[in-house]
Amino acid sequence: MRKIISICLLVFVFFGVIYADGDNPSLWAKEDVEFGISHNLIHKDLRKSYREKISRQDFCKLAVHNYLREKNYNNLDEFIAAEIPIEFKSYRYRFEDLNYNSKDSKYVIVANILGFVKGTSETTFSPKHNLTREQAATILISIYEKIIAKEIDFTKESYQKYFDNDKISSWAKDSVYMARKIELMRGIGNNMFNPSADYSTEQAIVSLMGIVEVYEKEEKKELTRYKNEVIRLCNLERQKRGISLLKESKKLNSYADLRAQEIVETFDHKRPNGEPFYSGISDYRMLGENIAAGQRTPKQVVDAWMNSDHHKENILNPDFEEISIGLKKMNNLDSYSYYWVQEFYTPLK
Repeated sequence: MRKIISICLLVFVFFGVIYADGDNPSLWAKEDVEFGISHNLIHKDLRKSYREKISRQDFCKLAVHNYLREKNYNNLDEFIAAEIPIEFKSYRYRFEDLNYNSKDSKYVIVANILGFVKGTSETTFSPKHNLTREQAATILISIYEKIIAKEIDFTKESYQKYFDNDKISSWAKDSVYMARKIELMRGIGNNMFNPSADYSTEQAIVSLMGIVEVYEKEEKKELTRYKNEVIRLCNLERQKRGISLLKESKKLNSYADLRAQEIVETFDHKRPNGEPFYSGISDYRMLGENIAAGQRTPKQVVDAWMNSDHHKENILNPDFEEISIGLKKMNNLDSYSYYWVQEFYTPLK
């Protein structure tokens, strides 16, 4: 019986994710872990030992991989070449305890260049040391500020102190309380923080997925503002010429966003499968489409369309009654940043 157990892999299956026996995350972390795996936000090397302590080096790997995916990069080398080639090439061997021939050390270097993490001294990083809770809070706030690009409304006088506040290092205190304010990281109960305790892999994943959630909410708000502004600017051009205003087409909103994703792959009025752009639309009397890429604001893209006879004709066509805007944001530098779609629609009467 012992021999059979030694060669069989027992697994638990939750929502399509397979865990080795005894290696599944805690119930409170499972949803975030599975979200991270399904969206490739968790490095494959860290999809195990969820309840175990996480090292400083592995946290860098987890955080940088997450950041790369949010920026739409496929791998670390692609990111380095596109965004930090000079900084990485000129990076001096600052930390004497890093193995600079190791791929894992690349993640530490990138995390340091991006400002996510500092060393444990001027010359050491302590890559194999376990990450403490106060170190985790400091890194998480650095990552949050880098990704969200938004200041946290925080003053030292505004927070209620943990009972063990005197044990929190002075360099970590602001980050600890900021992390609590934005619900990235809380205490351990009874208003205690336990700053020197080790952080686990699943705790790190849950905290990073919290940043992803905030980022996606902020991005959704931005895209909604941009879409509404494109419609407003187009209607302003029609109003100047005495043309009836376009209504937002609720029916086509999802399709317009799908088309924005498609033109990232194939910048054409034909869909990636070769079908015409209108192949997914029904019950129409008239249809039209404008596409664009690279413009960073609604005004820039509407100006570009208005300076093109064909696109301008669609915007000012009095026979169109409704409009939907599709918008896909690409966060890496080696892209057009924004891909824009206008779907013009007149329904069957």
